[in-house]
Amino acid sequence: MPENTQHTPTPWAIDETMGGKTKLWGADGTPICTVSRTRKNGLGDAALIVRAVNSHAALVAALQRAADAISSIVQQAGDAHNNDALDYALSEARAALAQARGGQS
Repeated sequence: MPENTQHTPTPWAIDETMGGKTKLWGADGTPICTVSRTRKNGLGDAALIVRAVNSHAALVAALQRAADAISSIVQQAGDAHNNDALDYALSEARAALAQARGGQS
């Protein structure tokens, strides 16, 4: 994925008045894409895209705070640390953050 990829400003919205199609719009009025509502899950797919995009920044920030808190707990425990669940949670959080950031950690 290119490093300096920009996206249309959020929040995105759905316009269901396109007669058989659902259009997604950016906060600045930029059309993003059109999803066919004649497909079985077209409207649900459009709604999922909008929810994912609009919640992305908040979810990444919350997961980063959780990863930081887990990391702090592990570091404070030092040699006494022996919690595979915390290690696993931290590893999973870091992997999810990297994926959400386009492969950047």
